[in-house]
Amino acid sequence: MDLWEENYLKTVNRDIYVLRSLMYKASDQAGSLDNQLVIEISQFLDTKLNEHRKLTKSHSYTGKLKTNKLSEIKPLCKRKIALSC
Repeated sequence: MDLWEENYLKTVNRDIYVLRSLMYKASDQAGSLDNQLVIEISQFLDTKLNEHRKLTKSHSYTGKLKTNKLSEIKPLCKRKIALSC
């Protein structure tokens, strides 16, 4: 995996973390998983998860990232994500 792909994978991992956080906050605020905002965020999340799978599947990934397990993805910053609806 070249440097561009490794950086892109890091970006996709960050996007997945942010979208998951936003989806959980939106569902908590709406009190429902069938809220339109939650559904739209979920669709973006699906797209990013597919990108992640394609990147890691098309290359036998052995890069410098400590993990490529989605459950272990950590934020790149410690700021809390605020949902502004």
